[in-house]
Amino acid sequence: MSKLNIVKVGGNVIENPKTLFPFLQEFAKLEGNKILVHGGGKKATLWAERLGIPVQMNDGRRITDAETLELIPTTYTILKAKKIPGTYRIIMGNTATAWGLMAAAEKSGLELFLGSYPITPASDILHELAKHKHFGIKTFQAEDEIAAITSAIGASFAGNLAITTTSGPGLALKGEAIGLALMTELPLVVIDVQRGGPSTGLPTKTEQSDLLQAMYGRSGESPVIVIAASTPANCFDYAY
Repeated sequence: MSKLNIVKVGGNVIENPKTLFPFLQEFAKLEGNKILVHGGGKKATLWAERLGIPVQMNDGRRITDAETLELIPTTYTILKAKKIPGTYRIIMGNTATAWGLMAAAEKSGLELFLGSYPITPASDILHELAKHKHFGIKTFQAEDEIAAITSAIGASFAGNLAITTTSGPGLALKGEAIGLALMTELPLVVIDVQRGGPSTGLPTKTEQSDLLQAMYGRSGESPVIVIAASTPANCFDYAY
């Protein structure tokens, strides 16, 4: 029984004929099997025709992905999920953290102060808390990481629930001030929303790679409490 092989050729492949030609040539050797080449533009059409591979067309135009998939006989039906009636909301870790901090401030009777320098992927916490000034929340966008954490230390000295947020590169810059908060015994919450890679890293990618920096990345003997969250629920609970 013959089978249908659908070959989807992307733009990066067709730029190098030395890669494309052997690729299609291998499929051409599959005797008794139907072969359909989709995508890749005129270059893919040319190489396919040289190998005797038909290129699926519709009214003189290449067929779309959706039409290609209709040729596959296997289909799946996904039933509606059973959920308890109510209002549902998608919660990410940053939003859950912000809400946990607000709940903690309400529970403790303290005003919440966030001193933060915008840095991906931690900025969402600053954005979320800035929406809730009616709860007495104060947010300060500082000029740099050091100013952000030292403003939070000052807020702690004034009796606020003091928070500062950052990512891996910013946590390195805050190290000296974390030691200052430790020496003066002023309560301070430092939130590190980790990005991928060393140095400035990958701002739009997350990675759990800063644990050792959070534990030991300061001069001298300066132990601090480190809590590592792994889910949005963790983020809310630990912030609270």
